[in-house]
Amino acid sequence: MYAGFFDIAFGNGRFVAIGFRSNPGYILSSTNGTTWTIGDQSGSPLYGVTFGDGIFVVVGEYGRVMTSTNGIAWSERNVGTNLTLADVTFHNGRFVAVGAKGAVFTSPDGDLWTNQSSGVLEAINGITRAGDSLIAVGDKGIILTSPDALTWTSKSSGSLGHLSSVAYGSGRFVAVGGYLNPGAILSSADGVFWERENSSTTNELNTVMFVNGLFVAGGGLGTILTSTDGVTWTNRSSTTKSNLYEIAFGNGKFVAVGYGGVLLTSPDAINWTTANSDTLFTLSGVAYGNGTFVAVASGDNIMTSTVGVNWVRRSSGTQQIYPDGPTGLVLRTLRPQQHFWIQ
Repeated sequence: MYAGFFDIAFGNGRFVAIGFRSNPGYILSSTNGTTWTIGDQSGSPLYGVTFGDGIFVVVGEYGRVMTSTNGIAWSERNVGTNLTLADVTFHNGRFVAVGAKGAVFTSPDGDLWTNQSSGVLEAINGITRAGDSLIAVGDKGIILTSPDALTWTSKSSGSLGHLSSVAYGSGRFVAVGGYLNPGAILSSADGVFWERENSSTTNELNTVMFVNGLFVAGGGLGTILTSTDGVTWTNRSSTTKSNLYEIAFGNGKFVAVGYGGVLLTSPDAINWTTANSDTLFTLSGVAYGNGTFVAVASGDNIMTSTVGVNWVRRSSGTQQIYPDGPTGLVLRTLRPQQHFWIQ
């Protein structure tokens, strides 16, 4: 039996962490990252969570969508699809969910959903706000842009590999490659014409973010890359060879989490220090809110820290089981954007 968290979000003074145990998905919420309340369960694994306009929206396997105004009581919504939904965001008054076979669904309130034509059949793995627009990335190098989440245009990325994460900052779009597209970094000034940049790595890149004038990407074998313009990238020493899956920023500090409980901190994303996470469970997500970092992991583990250095393991109130399953698979790689379930 497997268990773990896939994503975490913060909104309206509350953390919401989502994941699954064996098959049913489950949702936990907390105001301080220390004490957690188990919300309603869903009938299938949950992969993405976002907060907007006072509403949490969660998406997952078999088109599962659940909403809540307080992070505790949840209602299931009928989206009208059995396709896996891998990610969700909120932009200009609309929730936007994306997933398998080019699926795009939009909703003004999290209740009523409309199927939008993306024009592609490849899996869409990630979506983010990019200035006044939306940008999504997926399998076979697809990149989609939209001004309103209703009309989508497919752009050529010049890559046939899978893209796993996308960010926007300082007038530039940046997409990175993971599974089957290791080391790929693509950038664009307008979201139309894309160029492959020199990442100086052949390791998978799982995540990219932009904060305080700096792009930061993380990935396989402890890879951390930084760039001020999205074009020229510098490989930073991360002090670990473990895969990194997500990076967060808060209170003047970067926090990166990954395989085997690895947890790194940095004041500038350039100089990194290994922190003691007090766990060997794979950390798959991290968020900052209410003065606290919260990292979530396989095996139902939750770690918290106020400064990103000293971390405390918290009880999620759910059953502790195999950290990464008997086969040693990292739960993060079982997320749809890593292509084990979505196709």
